[in-house]
Amino acid sequence: MSKNQDKIEIKKAEQSDYLKGVKRQRIDERWESAQIKAASAQSVLDYMVAQYELHKAELSEEVVTQTEEQIALRKKEIEEFVMGAKAQYEKEIEEYNGTI
Repeated sequence: MSKNQDKIEIKKAEQSDYLKGVKRQRIDERWESAQIKAASAQSVLDYMVAQYELHKAELSEEVVTQTEEQIALRKKEIEEFVMGAKAQYEKEIEEYNGTI
């Protein structure tokens, strides 16, 4: 190969490596974003539960039951969100690793 062809091949390889790095970074950023969203939702829920616990004695049995059902539901939603995001992350990483 000539020097120009060598330079072109090197440049192509560098560009390919760069694009792979960008792709991996985006995959990681989506996973991190999902974790932050889940942590934020959990923080809000924790605050609401603390407020509920402070005033629980003032509430009727029906309201207590409904509130506790809602708390359990929200905890489950957060868990499902995180597990779904984790599964998506793992799938994307597996696909990414298959392209290296």
